[in-house]
Amino acid sequence: MEAWESVPVPLIAWREDGRVIGANHAAIAALGHSREALLATSYWTLTLSGQKQRELALVQRGEVPYGKEFLGSDGAPITVRVVGCTALPDGEGHVCAFTVDTPDLPVRDIEAALRWQNHLLLRLACSDAIDTGDLARALPAITESAAAGLDVARASVWLYSEGERSIQCVDLYLRGTGTHESGLELFARDFPNYFAALAEDRTIAASDAHTHPATREFSSVYLASLGIGAMLEAPIRRMGRPVGVLCNEHVGPARSFSQEEQNYAAAVADMVARTLDAADRRRAEDALARANEELEEHAARLEDEVASRTRQLEERDAENRRLIARLRGSVEALSSPVLEVWRDVLAMPLIGPIDRERARQLTTRLLAELSRTRARHAILDLTGAELGDADAIAALLGLVRAARLLGVECIVTGVTPATAQSLVAIGAGLTGIETQRNLQQALQKIVAERRS
Repeated sequence: MEAWESVPVPLIAWREDGRVIGANHAAIAALGHSREALLATSYWTLTLSGQKQRELALVQRGEVPYGKEFLGSDGAPITVRVVGCTALPDGEGHVCAFTVDTPDLPVRDIEAALRWQNHLLLRLACSDAIDTGDLARALPAITESAAAGLDVARASVWLYSEGERSIQCVDLYLRGTGTHESGLELFARDFPNYFAALAEDRTIAASDAHTHPATREFSSVYLASLGIGAMLEAPIRRMGRPVGVLCNEHVGPARSFSQEEQNYAAAVADMVARTLDAADRRRAEDALARANEELEEHAARLEDEVASRTRQLEERDAENRRLIARLRGSVEALSSPVLEVWRDVLAMPLIGPIDRERARQLTTRLLAELSRTRARHAILDLTGAELGDADAIAALLGLVRAARLLGVECIVTGVTPATAQSLVAIGAGLTGIETQRNLQQALQKIVAERRS
């Protein structure tokens, strides 16, 4: 219903039950009621008693015009003439266009023309092509309405190019053939007076287009070849700036245009501006929708890339963990090898730091080798070992005791002064455990025992 505000004719929309659902500025001014008051009342309350059934019958039969009376804001009757009535798009009500009767009513032919123009404007105002900005449907409907309402042979919509250096025809309606054309372009440098008039005037009523200051520049290059004698131009403005023109061309001799016809042309031009506004909104909404779709697609691609990268990192991390485990095993094997130094004698030289976890691993390895080789002696050399804390020392002593449980004599060698101090500091000792200074002395002791 926003498009109604550009219509100079009073319009009221009402449901079948009488509820008023809309009124334009012209209707509010004509009846004197506020918009809130109109929307809060019933159409039949505004209509004086005794007219409801008659009007319903006239509306249903589509008979216009007809006279009626509305109740004014001061309680006095206002005589009006309903000049147009059409069903709402949803089919559940009507829109009526009316004029307020005055003592100096126009002659009947002018009244009929106004009634016809009001009907055309009402039809445009109710068109969804206008409010949705569907230029492909709206512009032909507008030019056809302009030609029909002004009784001219040619009606067209022209829009400024970028920089306002020219105007381009986006729809030209040829009433004689019922066809539409487009594509012609006029440059400001060729028609300076015309372009200047478009920027300044509400309408340009050139009753003799060949002599009018704003249009005579077209005389030889345009008007004469097409037989155009008069032009009624209505600049199209958006936010106060001209963006184009509604051009109405009369083929034939000179012709004057009444003020009512100029008002009609201006109202139709306003319909073009409203359509352009709606088209811009539609393009912006479409662009926003496309941007949102692209953003969602980009987010989905990014999510897939992140997921893929995460999988790659997880796989690489797992591979690194496996590699570290293999390297750790190799390092442990190199730092604590189990050597068969003599028949049924194993030696395990310990290198590097020893903590509780490593002591557990050393215990497992040594016991496995003792079981496999059935050795009777095991030499645990601590020369290169670094004992960390009490837990590590306790675990290492547990290794010796575990070997003894298998019937293996375990000799500890290489106890450094630092290791001895650590044992004393934590209150631990090697009581019951055979110790020797180094690996050589341990082997000598084993040989001596065997000889004896």
